[in-house]
Amino acid sequence: MSFKDGSRLEAMEYVRVMKGEVEVKRYSFHWMDADNQLRLRWDNAEHYPRLPNYPHHLHDGNERNVVPSEPMNLLKVIDLIASRLNE
Repeated sequence: MSFKDGSRLEAMEYVRVMKGEVEVKRYSFHWMDADNQLRLRWDNAEHYPRLPNYPHHLHDGNERNVVPSEPMNLLKVIDLIASRLNE
């Protein structure tokens, strides 16, 4: 998905549906600028067990800059990106 500033979002969600319930098992939402440099990436890979709200975390502008995050989904990510693009 591309945005008006040339940035783009790559999204991945693995879900399980059981008895009509959808459970998100894994996700990664990777937002890059027009030069393919990381802006933000939300994911729930189990790499940072000491962070609050583990396994949900955010790579903020750099792969090594990892901070806690709330659980994310595609709609939340798109809303956040839209609000930043409209600042």
